[in-house]
Amino acid sequence: MDDVQLALLGAPAVPATGSLAALIDGEYVSLPKCDWVLWGPCGCPFGVTVASYAPAEDDAWKAFYDYKREIAKAQRRGNRLELMTHERYSREVYPRMTVRCPHAEKAGAK
Repeated sequence: MDDVQLALLGAPAVPATGSLAALIDGEYVSLPKCDWVLWGPCGCPFGVTVASYAPAEDDAWKAFYDYKREIAKAQRRGNRLELMTHERYSREVYPRMTVRCPHAEKAGAK
């Protein structure tokens, strides 16, 4: 995952809005404009949560799974989270989430 940093907007060198922001691709983006995307080990996205409700990565895992053991199992399987702007999610990820994962069919054919 890219290096993601959270900052309070309004802190030095951060635009002043008084909300949390993430440093994504060298720019601070307020969390309401960000999403956490859950990726499967095959590289397909299969979940999304709004970053303003899950500001930290641990919070995002908890948004998808109820128990620590489920989180650990998902991570062992190779699932990962990525924080991105909602604009990028809408442009690049959402179209992939509206179709069936092509890898699931191949895995089931074995």
